[in-house]
Amino acid sequence: MELLRPLLKGIPLYVIPDSVIYDPSLLLKFLKKHGITRVLFTPSLLETLLTCEDSDLPDHLSSLRIIWLCGEVVTTALRDRCMRTLPWIKLLNLYSVSECHDVATADLSNMPFQNELSDSDDNKRKFCPVGKLLPGVYVAIMDENLKPLPVGLPGEIFVGGPALAQGYLNRPELNAYRFIERPREVPEIAGPRLYRTGDWGYLLSSGMLEICGRCDSMVKIRGYSIETQAVEAALLQLPMVNGCSVVAHGEEGEDKYLAAYVVPEGKASKKDIRAALKTRLPFYMIPSHFVLLASIPVTPAGKLDKKKLPPIGSAETDEESLPSTPTERDLAQLWCEVLNISNIDVQEGFFDLGGHSLLATHLLVKVNNKFGINLTVQDLFTCPTVAEMSKMIDELQKDGTQSNKDLSEDKVDLLDEVNYHSASEGFVNMDIMLRAFWRSANFKNTRRWIRGRVLLTGGTGFLGGFLLRDLIRFTKVHIFCIVREQRDGVDGKERLKKALQNFRILPQTSDRQQMTEEERYLDYGFEHRVTTVKGDVSLIKLGMSEEEYVHLSSEIDFIIHAAAAVNMVYPYQALRGANVRGTQNVLLFACTSKIKNRYIISGKLKKHAGPNLDHTSFFLVDKHPVTFVWTSHRGWTFKSLLP
Repeated sequence: MELLRPLLKGIPLYVIPDSVIYDPSLLLKFLKKHGITRVLFTPSLLETLLTCEDSDLPDHLSSLRIIWLCGEVVTTALRDRCMRTLPWIKLLNLYSVSECHDVATADLSNMPFQNELSDSDDNKRKFCPVGKLLPGVYVAIMDENLKPLPVGLPGEIFVGGPALAQGYLNRPELNAYRFIERPREVPEIAGPRLYRTGDWGYLLSSGMLEICGRCDSMVKIRGYSIETQAVEAALLQLPMVNGCSVVAHGEEGEDKYLAAYVVPEGKASKKDIRAALKTRLPFYMIPSHFVLLASIPVTPAGKLDKKKLPPIGSAETDEESLPSTPTERDLAQLWCEVLNISNIDVQEGFFDLGGHSLLATHLLVKVNNKFGINLTVQDLFTCPTVAEMSKMIDELQKDGTQSNKDLSEDKVDLLDEVNYHSASEGFVNMDIMLRAFWRSANFKNTRRWIRGRVLLTGGTGFLGGFLLRDLIRFTKVHIFCIVREQRDGVDGKERLKKALQNFRILPQTSDRQQMTEEERYLDYGFEHRVTTVKGDVSLIKLGMSEEEYVHLSSEIDFIIHAAAAVNMVYPYQALRGANVRGTQNVLLFACTSKIKNRYIISGKLKKHAGPNLDHTSFFLVDKHPVTFVWTSHRGWTFKSLLP
């Protein structure tokens, strides 16, 4: 609906590029250049924009008339700051859930400023309301026994009305939990079903809806819904972890983060645990802080005793990991201020320490002002530790330059990359290949493209989508597509279907009478011969459970690996995990249970300048100095891993 709203009103729609959205200065220039009048922000992104140290902020946003906020709780502090800086703006708070569409909205423009109210004033509050319910929407506030609560008492929010989704495709257990039959105590006007949002809130006598946060083990951090129990389960699977507890810190509307309290096995370090966890969970589920304990404190009832958990900043740092140069010490102080920690390991990455794209902009502003340079987000990806960034700053100041345009790629040693990934845990070695070969003899794999099962990665992408089309059109195989879970919670097959519809591969209508013969064939093939599997090629076991991975590895006959993270702005280091590690994991899958035919698809090598080279010339860098874009590094590295 965010895409349709401006189009329905006849207003041009602009999609802000990834290279712009997290850089406040570039974002301000983008909004001014295109004369943007209405924009949809998360509260976190608006907070970052307002903290940008730009004296011309009102001038850059002079064309702006309406700001929609959605995805997170809005604090009154953010609202007050926005209205003081941009008093002409209409600020709207929207409470919208994918499964039941828009629920409520509120105009925050005319709210009283909180610092002008006394503590006894009824309007004194920390969070902004999400407003009155939209026409046709019914909200029930219920307790854990599904009994409605009176006005003013907080409970779980259930939504009813004609806009409820039919359910999740092929997920009956989740449907049974999220979509419930209307309890008798709830009026019939709510409809036959209610949707369980997982949000905690209450209704006021005025009809206004207030959101307090989440009411289960799920927390929302920067727009991502995260199950803390899932993070704990992944930690407990690591041999180096004996016990753990994952806790969300920070209040709603603020910069929340996860902290993992871990009882390690032997001499396992925080770095070891974090590195192992990053192969099992997507980046947004990795805790920002790890605290090592001798035991997890519990109450007499056996539950976690949060009061006895040590503070985050209490962990000591090894002597060799402390800042050792003046630049490192100054830089470490800035990092501690931005990350809100008391000490720092100069070898730890910014994003491993809890940093994210919004905090990165704060850090770069401070660093550039402190050292008189002009670093970008790309530089932070390239040099993500205090030690590496310190060396870069020293080099820039020594050369008397402000920016570093040529640093990103020429420091990538491709031979080291291949050697590192070849020696990494889980890489496909000859022993595994031989064992897989003998195991495959028992399966009598005689099926070919006429029949069989194909694993396709990258099916939601342009190339993968058309490969999927041809597999449906020209073969009789059954196709399994790995689809990553997204923050919107949309089912994997539904996401894949929408992607294929966007490419005009599948028909836009569900009415088979309106389809051509070819469209009916593709639609039938998609419904009956395509299965989506929740996973992520960059994670160990492709992000699947042990049982699902073993089962699928024995069922698949062919693999087409077309998945890749493509971004011409990010440096090699930022894309290595998804591309090189992803190819590595696919190769391991190809040799598990039985050997499978594999087809690896990569981009071509692109050269900016220099003489003509063949693929062996990477070994002759002294004779042929040349700079390649990230696709060449990623492509050459993962091709060198292929057996």
